[in-house]
Amino acid sequence: MGCFPGFLTKYKRTSTQKDYDPRTGCLNWLNEFSIHHNELLQKELARIRHLHPHTAIIYGDYYNAVMRFYLFPHQFGFAKEWTLRACCGGGGPYNFNGSALCGSVPRATCCENPSVYVDWDGVHYTEAAHKWIAQGLLEGSYTHPHIKTICPSLSVQYYEYTELSFHGVGFLIALNMNQKPNLIAKRAPPYSSVVRGLRDGMKPARVPDTFYICCFHVPLVKKEIRGLASGCFDSIISFGDSLADTGNLIQLSPPNNPPLCGRPPYGRTFFRRSTGRASDGRLVIDFIAESLGLPLVEPYATWKITAEKDWSSTKGVNFAVGGATALDPMFFDKRGIQNLATNASLGIQLDWFKQFLARIPGTKTKELIKLGAKTMLVPGDLAIGCIPLYLTQYRTSSTEKDYDPRTGCLNWLNELAMYHNELLQKELSRIRSFILVFPSSTETITMPPFAFITPRPIR
Repeated sequence: MGCFPGFLTKYKRTSTQKDYDPRTGCLNWLNEFSIHHNELLQKELARIRHLHPHTAIIYGDYYNAVMRFYLFPHQFGFAKEWTLRACCGGGGPYNFNGSALCGSVPRATCCENPSVYVDWDGVHYTEAAHKWIAQGLLEGSYTHPHIKTICPSLSVQYYEYTELSFHGVGFLIALNMNQKPNLIAKRAPPYSSVVRGLRDGMKPARVPDTFYICCFHVPLVKKEIRGLASGCFDSIISFGDSLADTGNLIQLSPPNNPPLCGRPPYGRTFFRRSTGRASDGRLVIDFIAESLGLPLVEPYATWKITAEKDWSSTKGVNFAVGGATALDPMFFDKRGIQNLATNASLGIQLDWFKQFLARIPGTKTKELIKLGAKTMLVPGDLAIGCIPLYLTQYRTSSTEKDYDPRTGCLNWLNELAMYHNELLQKELSRIRSFILVFPSSTETITMPPFAFITPRPIR
C-alpha cells in the first residue's frame, strides 16, 4: 500500500523523510501495516487448514511479488523514474489527483507506454505488473504452501507470440520446446476428435505437440509473453474486488453513468476498449486463466443477463465487483462509512454463487457436502439387461443378435446402463473437490480476491 501513488499523494504533506524507504521511496508505515495484515491473514488460514485438512488453502503473497518491481524495476522492464508514478492520472509528483482521476477525460492524461509503469491509475496496477504477479504465483515462488503441492505436474512455460484477432474458433498451435510456437494456417480439428483418438487407442507418438487456445475477440497486439500450464484445473470461480473484477461493476452500473473503469483509457493495451477491468489490460486472474489453458473468466452479471446460457459447461465465473467489501454494508453504515462504489459485499457474492450452483446439475450432491458429508458412495446403474423382468418384457421383440452369447443378457439394455454410468462419473468428477486460493490484499476495507478452482480428476 505504501507504494501506491494514491496513498503517496494523500500522505505527502504529513510525511517526513524518515517515513519513506530510501531504497524504494515507498511509505514505510503503510507497508508495515500491509505486512501486519498479511501475518494475521496467514495465521487465520493456518487455523482454517487445521479445521479442514482435506481442503487445500494456498496463500498468495502479493506483497513480496510486487515489492520486486520497486526494488529491481529494470529486471521486469519498468522504468526506475516512473515506478511511483501513475500512468494515467491528473498530474502532480506521483501523477495522481483525486479531482482528476483516470477516466475523467480530459482532466486526466495517460502515458504513452503503460508497460514501463508499475501503477496504472494510482491505486491499481498495469497489465505488465499483473503479468509478473501471475507468473510469480503460478511458478510457486509466492504461494504458501507451494502450489505444486496440489498440482505436482504444474509447469508454466512462457513464449513470445503475436496474438491475432480470431472470433471464438480453435486454432492449432505447433509447439517445439526449443523454438517459438508456429501458427499453422488451418483450422484445428475439434478437441473431441483428439480425445476420441486417444480413447480409441491412438498411440502418443501419433499425437503432435499441440495445445488449443480459445481466441476471444481481441485485436492484434505486439509480441507478448504467453504461459502454458499442464492441466490440473477445469475451472476458476472468483470472488473479490477491483483486483479481480472482469466486468461486474460496469454491468451493475447505470448505462448512462458507467464507473471510471468502464471508460477510456481503461483497457487500451490489450482489449482496445474498456471492459470494466481496473487496469489498462488484463488482470492477474486473466493471466492465470490463460496460463492454465482456460478462457478468460466471465463476470457473473453477464451470466444473469444471458438467462438461456448453459451454465453446466462453464469453465469459470467471476463474482468479484470493484469496490466490494468483505464485511456487509451494515457494518460500515453503523460507523458512518459510506461505500460509494457498490454494496456487492462478499455476502452478496456468495448469494450469487448459490444461485449459480442451483443452475448446474449435481447441486443436490453439493448440498450433501455442504451439510458435512466427507465420503459418499454414489452407486451406478445395474446390468439391467440381465434382470429377468426386462428379459421377459423384451423377449418377444428381441432377436438372437440382441443377446450377449456369453451371458444371455440383452446387449442394448446393458449399453444403456453403461452410458448412464459414464455420464454419472463425469458429473461426479466435475463436482469432486473444490480448492480455495486466497491471494493477499492490498486494500484495507475491500476484500481480497479469492477463487474456487476445480481440479481435474486424475485418470
